[in-house]
Amino acid sequence: FVDNTAARGGGLACQAGAAGSLSGCVFFGNTAALRGGGACFDGAAPALTSCTFAHNTAAGEGGGLHCDSPPAPALLDCRFTHNSATNGGGISLFGAASPVLTQVTLSANEALCGGGLLVAGGASPEVNESSLTGNFALGQGGGICLGSGDSCLIEESTILDNTAPVGGDGFLFSAAVLLLTCCEADLAFFAGDGQVTLDNENCGTPLEPATWGQVKALYR
Repeated sequence: FVDNTAARGGGLACQAGAAGSLSGCVFFGNTAALRGGGACFDGAAPALTSCTFAHNTAAGEGGGLHCDSPPAPALLDCRFTHNSATNGGGISLFGAASPVLTQVTLSANEALCGGGLLVAGGASPEVNESSLTGNFALGQGGGICLGSGDSCLIEESTILDNTAPVGGDGFLFSAAVLLLTCCEADLAFFAGDGQVTLDNENCGTPLEPATWGQVKALYR
């Protein structure tokens, strides 16, 4: 999906009830006058695997991808880079859209709020084994921005090295809740009136690689 233009979903738009799956797709250089520069899913729930969203633009929300209303898509091993929008440069989630993002990379995306990821309007996504690094916001939340009363669970992920005038890695408006579990993150780079919690207890530690001598010793 390359160099396409639309009001919603520059590269692809899926409406309520649409399902199916996309694998190995590339969304590049698409533009939306409103939302979803690369793609816009409004009440649609396709499964996306190993897809790349790069250099897409939206005048409103979701430079790479915009999701609005349940059900929501499931993303696995997808990459969002160099996308831009007013809000949610990489991905924007609205209206109780609560996708599961697994092994997703958001890097070098840009927006006014939520350079990498914007969560608003009742959305409550779950993010696993993912990376939000090197994203930029002109206002708040270089990595992630949560709207008032919204929530997000992020597990076993990295949120580092994002930049913004306020809340380089994250910004939470009032009553927003962000739970980081077993994550690499620094709460000093989060701001706002919401609540962010980093819980890295009982996460386990990687086993040190055993030498051949140690292995042989087990069988003496």
